[in-house]
Amino acid sequence: MRRWLREFRFPWRSDLDVRREVDEEVDFHLALSAEQLERDGLDIKSRVAVPFWTAALGGTVEVQTLRGRTRLTIPPGTPSGRVLRLTGAGIAPPNGPSGDHLAEIMITVPTDLTPRERELLKDFEVGRREPAKS
Repeated sequence: MRRWLREFRFPWRSDLDVRREVDEEVDFHLALSAEQLERDGLDIKSRVAVPFWTAALGGTVEVQTLRGRTRLTIPPGTPSGRVLRLTGAGIAPPNGPSGDHLAEIMITVPTDLTPRERELLKDFEVGRREPAKS
C-alpha cells in the first residue's frame, strides 16, 4: 500500500495549513487553525461580522476564504444568523465539484456612538413607532 503526506501553505495566511494524505483512495484532511473557519465535509463555514447599517441597507463586506479575502454581497434587510453561500469557495477535492463557503451573518452594533449618531438613531426609532399616515 502506497502512502505519502503532502503539506500545503497559503502564502496570504500563515495560520492556514492543508495536509493531503493519499492512500489507496484519496483522503483529504484540512487543518484550520484560524478560529473563524470550520470544515463541514467539502464546505467551509464561518461567521462574518456585519455592521447593522450594512445589514439594513445592503452592501458588501470582506470575507476570509481558503483562497484569500473576497467580497460578499449583503442583501438589504439581512438578519443576524442568515447564512449566505459563496459557491465553489470551499474545499476542492481531487475529482468532483468544490464545496461552498457558508458565511453566517453576525450583526454588530457600535458601542461608542457620537452624540449626533445617537440623535439620528433616536429619530429613526421614533419614526418607526409612529403609524404610517395614509
